[in-house]
Amino acid sequence: MINQKTAPVQTPLVIQAIVTESFKSSISLVAPSGYKIDPERVIKLVKMAADKAPALYGCDPKSFMYAVVAACQLGLEINGPLGECYLVPFGKDCVLVIGYRGIIGLMHRTGLIKSISAYCVYEKDAFEIEYGTTPRISHMPYIAGEPGEIIGVYAVVTLPDDATQFDYMRISEVLAIKNRSKSKSNGPWVTDFDMMAKKTVVKRLSKYLPMSEQSAAAIAIQADNLIESGQTLPVDIDIDKVMADDEEYADYTESEEAK
Repeated sequence: MINQKTAPVQTPLVIQAIVTESFKSSISLVAPSGYKIDPERVIKLVKMAADKAPALYGCDPKSFMYAVVAACQLGLEINGPLGECYLVPFGKDCVLVIGYRGIIGLMHRTGLIKSISAYCVYEKDAFEIEYGTTPRISHMPYIAGEPGEIIGVYAVVTLPDDATQFDYMRISEVLAIKNRSKSKSNGPWVTDFDMMAKKTVVKRLSKYLPMSEQSAAAIAIQADNLIESGQTLPVDIDIDKVMADDEEYADYTESEEAK
């Protein structure tokens, strides 16, 4: 709980909001089956994310808490070493953006695939794709220098019976999806375009895989579609109630220090 007498000077409200005991206990309860949340690690990673993108400190605390809860509910680590998901500021709103490794990590957790990978295709690569009765992809990356611009992206999945499936997207198809995204001008679409392109083709390939609609991966893909389109992602706790239940946080928001 917050101690007003010892609270750091000018501590951002978004940080004060997530260090309360009521918030920490809430995120401990929303994890998907088989995934354990360490609230202290969540807070540490969230603070690191805000340090890297200081505009997050100016976000509305409620939207900030909401994004953190959504990540925990999906079983994804914010700003972790694997890049599973990110917090991105849009004016006063904080938005959760799911990364490529977040999606494939959840697909692996289903136990319904043996392996999955995605690759970008560049202008100077030797690349062939064939559909029909015997579909195949042949890709030899250009390694003698700069490979040129990205011209496409594809994903390949191996199922438990060693059967394989793949999907390929032209760069124009990827850009069309990027341009419909709320985060098209900010966050990983700008800083890690190749990873977001890979995520896009993996999501499309997932439609042909034997995943339950209730699996963590399917839920995360549905969530990502909502997020990318700017819609609200449902969460399992009442953020307003969590904020109201923490009297010291409520007092702090009215203090001269917070103002």
